[in-house]
Amino acid sequence: QTRCAAVGSAGGAVLFAVLAASGGRGNVVAAVVAGLLALLAWRMAMVGIRVRTDGVVIAATFLSRSVPWQDVDRFAVLPPGRFPYVGHVVLRNGGKLGTYGLSTSARRTESNRLRVQRPVDELNRILADRRMPVSVSH
Repeated sequence: QTRCAAVGSAGGAVLFAVLAASGGRGNVVAAVVAGLLALLAWRMAMVGIRVRTDGVVIAATFLSRSVPWQDVDRFAVLPPGRFPYVGHVVLRNGGKLGTYGLSTSARRTESNRLRVQRPVDELNRILADRRMPVSVSH
């Protein structure tokens, strides 16, 4: 869904940029709208959960939040609002941070659940690997 929103916003930005460049009446407004749509397209393309060496970044539509690995309890698929399957970072303090960048449509189907569950399972594997003690042999 966020990919569609990013592509749609980018297309709208191009359309309004062309209108602004045509030099007609309202070209300033068209240029502002083009800039706003380009910014929205960029943010929508960034939405999701990104793994870094020091933790994860939960990028929502307008804000991003970094969470260090030691604060992450697990990753889960939870239902906020009308979307039944959304990827979340569950914190050790009980907090939950979700992102629609890791979600599906509002339809509650096994296919949609698996589309979100697979990347969440991969995130949990990465987390487990980070927690495994490193053995040192002499």
